[in-house]
Amino acid sequence: MRIIIIENDPVFSSVLTEHLRDSGHEVYLFESICAFESVLRMLDPEVIVTDLLLSGVTAKELVDFYRQFECPIYVMSSIDKDDLTYFAEEVKAKGYFHKPFHSDLLINELLELS
Repeated sequence: MRIIIIENDPVFSSVLTEHLRDSGHEVYLFESICAFESVLRMLDPEVIVTDLLLSGVTAKELVDFYRQFECPIYVMSSIDKDDLTYFAEEVKAKGYFHKPFHSDLLINELLELS
């Protein structure tokens, strides 16, 4: 599965990327939406996994950005759980995870999509 991860925490993103690749997924990692937006059409993601707290973009801009995708979106964040639930519903996320979480939870979700 072709998975896009948008996450600006280098430690967390590298662990998550490694676990997903070890599970057989094709993973592309970006630190910001700006970096991803330039290659968006070329990659044609099957799944997007994104943090909700990204520098240079508001929550409203994130919601608007992610609404354009038809693929499943998973959101993750360390924000208050009620806020996380709200924003996940706004982007029609397939699932959401409150940080910190074990990457196996996400991998299990993705296995259900396969």
